[in-house]
Amino acid sequence: MNYFYFGGGRSIDYGIRISKEATLSAPEREVEVFSVPGRSGELLIDKGRFGAQTVTYEAFFRCQDGERAAYARRIKSWLLGTPGYRELADTYDRQYYRLARYSGALDIEAVGRRFGKLNLTFSCQPFRLRQDGRALRELPLESTVYNPEDWPSKPYFKLYGDGDIRLAVGGRVWQFSGVSGYIEVDSEIMETHKGLLSQNSKKTGDSYPELAPGWNLVKATGASKIEMIPRWCAL
Repeated sequence: MNYFYFGGGRSIDYGIRISKEATLSAPEREVEVFSVPGRSGELLIDKGRFGAQTVTYEAFFRCQDGERAAYARRIKSWLLGTPGYRELADTYDRQYYRLARYSGALDIEAVGRRFGKLNLTFSCQPFRLRQDGRALRELPLESTVYNPEDWPSKPYFKLYGDGDIRLAVGGRVWQFSGVSGYIEVDSEIMETHKGLLSQNSKKTGDSYPELAPGWNLVKATGASKIEMIPRWCAL
């Protein structure tokens, strides 16, 4: 039987098993549509982003006679107890995971005396993340990095060294001045920091690095070591 993981817990630990695979759909691309007087057709303005993705599992659980209410309380505590986004994955697609929050109601339909049937709905960030793209890895100071997906990823870099460091990724360049020990560059949250201390004032260069599909040249000048979490992603 198939099951899912959410926020560090497995559905089978709560007696829940998936009876139907979640739809393998893609999120909607956000586009504004305008009608212009005197012009045929429509004018489209692409916002360059995707909306949230809804994932729903049809599931059931089996319990001992008379324990269905207790099971329901445990399930509600697990799914609704912690706000915010948590990791969501399932056994249908073990290569990827999502960042999700539980967003649906929690209505349990009684089936006989020992079964409960329920639909579980999650609101997810639009991109699925590859399991093999979440690990921190050391790179040579000049190397080529291969992105196996069809979408650019937003990596995390940790640059070690003292003084000024120059980072080049895919033909674009960023400068970091007055580095002491190390500096962290996180493209997902668009922040430059050292631990909890902001280092945005030490960064020169527009936006943040991305790893395009295929091969990417990564070069750190003035650094003694470079580490990266690539965060490969797919729709």
